[in-house]
Amino acid sequence: MELMLGGSVSKTGNYFAIELHVIDVETGAIQPVTSVDIEGNIGKILTHGLMDAAQQIIANNGV
Repeated sequence: MELMLGGSVSKTGNYFAIELHVIDVETGAIQPVTSVDIEGNIGKILTHGLMDAAQQIIANNGV
């Protein structure tokens, strides 16, 4: 099985939302979206938010 990770980061006021999903490359099936909301600056997103989102997607999808 070959998987690809996709997602986005958006900002509203002082909040950032990170959404990640796993795509099965062979079938095109998209696994459920993992979403993390964080208050702060982009530095906090890069150091904590992405790690939190990645850990959630690993736990939720067994990747």
